[in-house]
Amino acid sequence: MLDASLEYHTPALRRCYEAWEAALDEDERPRNEVVLYYRVNITRAGRVTELESVYETESYEELHRCVSGTLGEAWVTAEDAVAYQFLPVTVHFIEKNIRGGYERFDYLDRSEEWVAHQLSALPDGHPEDFCDAHNILETVLEGRSDVIDCFEARVGEVMPPFPHGSLTTHFRVQADGTTSNVGFLRQKAFGEKLQQCVGDVIAELEFDDPVGGICVIYFPLRFRATETTGVVHVEIEN
Repeated sequence: MLDASLEYHTPALRRCYEAWEAALDEDERPRNEVVLYYRVNITRAGRVTELESVYETESYEELHRCVSGTLGEAWVTAEDAVAYQFLPVTVHFIEKNIRGGYERFDYLDRSEEWVAHQLSALPDGHPEDFCDAHNILETVLEGRSDVIDCFEARVGEVMPPFPHGSLTTHFRVQADGTTSNVGFLRQKAFGEKLQQCVGDVIAELEFDDPVGGICVIYFPLRFRATETTGVVHVEIEN
């Protein structure tokens, strides 16, 4: 299957990412992950052809070029060789040595058990300027169901491959605990409408009052579609 072929090509895909990242300045390097999206055609002979990049981001241009070349060499076994058109493929590069405590957390989930696990995973002594990190995490996760609703609405509007991975929001916690200046590190796959929806949720959150001044928070909200039928997904840890 194509999945197995992509696993076989994982070392080459990893080299693409490492070479691309090494060419970047330190402040340009991704904080935790990069997800690339493609639609591909597969011939009955089992070859990948007519690969199309989806949600292409200009800053990933060199990475796209290398990954596209590698995907073009993927194949399926003869017994599984079926002609496909517009097969959705996502390639997910994950940073092993992530920066910051909030970037350790898993894909958003509605369950209370999941919240308890995320709170227990927050490292002790994780400073967040003048704010309590535990309160920041707990308060953001209180709005998770509304945030998930925003994401599921986006998934229902687009053709696969579906948005996947982190959408990083940044905001200020004011002296009275209210939220202001909500924004995002742009990810084309998530779309403006989803970002507006999530931004409205974040803007309504109220935190404990900071001690000493305002806080500027960067928080990655991690998403994955629950319905992934027909989407080929490969994860590559760096």
